[in-house]
Amino acid sequence: KSFDIEKLSKPMKNHIVLIGAHRMSSRIIEVLKQRKRDFVVLDFNPERVKALIKENINCVYGDYGNIHVLENLNIDKARVVISTVPNFSDNVRLIKIAKNSNKNISTIITTHSTYDALLLYREGADFVIFPEYLSGQKVSDYLVHLNSKDIKKWGKHYRDQLISEIRNNRLFM
Repeated sequence: KSFDIEKLSKPMKNHIVLIGAHRMSSRIIEVLKQRKRDFVVLDFNPERVKALIKENINCVYGDYGNIHVLENLNIDKARVVISTVPNFSDNVRLIKIAKNSNKNISTIITTHSTYDALLLYREGADFVIFPEYLSGQKVSDYLVHLNSKDIKKWGKHYRDQLISEIRNNRLFM
């Protein structure tokens, strides 16, 4: 089967744009599919894009640093854009393009730096994914809200989920 991997198969609106199709995205993609949300994934790996298209997932090949690629994703009509790629300069450009083309869009951006997280908020990000901080927050919530038995239960749940995603080739490593 031949694929046109550089543009959407149909115009979209009120959708979610997910940038990056690797480990963090695998969980997001699964939840969006389960909840039957309208979304498109953008990735720079053509093989990953083809694999997602074969799974009937709207997916486009391209570099999110390119404004034309973002325009092809109908970012001006999207309700949320999520970047799981921790590239500071590309993410700042993404925030500006998204907010200039769509004042109602929510932007969720990833970084691995505390300083960059603060700068991204200053640049207009609505939510910054700082994995190390968020995982510490999640564990703290468990300690506050769960007893030892429930912590073990959730640990088993996450372990089983991880194994399932690896077995079903859903965890993009």
